[in-house]
Amino acid sequence: MVSAVQAAQAIAPTRPHPGVESSLLNFAIGPFASMLDRARDIISAAMR
Repeated sequence: MVSAVQAAQAIAPTRPHPGVESSLLNFAIGPFASMLDRARDIISAAMR
């Protein structure tokens, strides 16, 4: 169970994305949104 939660956290977006409430849209857009969120987090951290 722990590994499943850790895997989900690794691919989940780090910010909310309104308009993506359906599970199908989450499945389709989630990994891409996660990649963009994590890149944005890295850039924000580097700018501090």
